[in-house]
Amino acid sequence: MMSQVKEKEKTPIPKSVDEIEQYMKENVGLGKSFDLGVRKLKILHRDVQFYYVNGLCDTSFIIQITEQLVEINDHEEDSSKLFDIVQNRLVHQSVTPIKSIDELVDEVLSGLIVVVVDGVDTGLVVDVRSYPGRTPIEPDTEKVIRGSMDAGWFGSHFSSCGFAFVMGVCAAKERYLIQHVLLEPFEPEIDDRRHKQRNQLREN
Repeated sequence: MMSQVKEKEKTPIPKSVDEIEQYMKENVGLGKSFDLGVRKLKILHRDVQFYYVNGLCDTSFIIQITEQLVEINDHEEDSSKLFDIVQNRLVHQSVTPIKSIDELVDEVLSGLIVVVVDGVDTGLVVDVRSYPGRTPIEPDTEKVIRGSMDAGWFGSHFSSCGFAFVMGVCAAKERYLIQHVLLEPFEPEIDDRRHKQRNQLREN
C-alpha cells in the first residue's frame, strides 16, 4: 500500500523534451553546474536528448551510443516508431525504461545517462558509469600533513591527504557520494585570477 502511495507521488516525465530541459535547469542545476550536461540530437526530424554527469560516465560508451542513434537517420524513415527504434539501437546490456522525472534525476546523478524522445513520456536509462579515481602524487606543499599514503577511496574525498585531484575528478567524487539536486559544482574563479595576474606581469 505504501509503495503504491509513493508511486502516485512521483511526477511523470513530460512528453516535451523542452519541458524536461526546463525542469533540469530549474531543479537540478543544468546550465549552472559545469559537470551536468545534455546532448541534443535530431533524429528523423524529432528531438532526442540524453542527460549525463561528466566524470561519472564512460565517454567511449556515450560516443558509441551517439553514433548508433545518429545512424538511425540513414536506415529508418518511420518517425512514429522512433522510441522503439531508439530503444532497439541502444547497444548496451543494461537499458531500463522509466516513467517519472524523479527517477530520471536520480539515475543521472548516479552516473547513468537517460535518453528521452520528444512526444514520449518514458525515458531510457543506460548504465555507462565510470567510477572516478585518484592519482597517488604527493603535494608540493604541506608535506608534513600530507596524511596517510594508503587512505581509502571514500576516506580521502574531503581531505588534502596527498593525492593530486583535478577539478573534474573532485566534482565526480562528490556527485557519487552526495547524489542530491542541491549539489551544484561550479568552476572556481581562482584560475581566471591567476591568468590575469600572469598576463599583467607579462605586460609589465
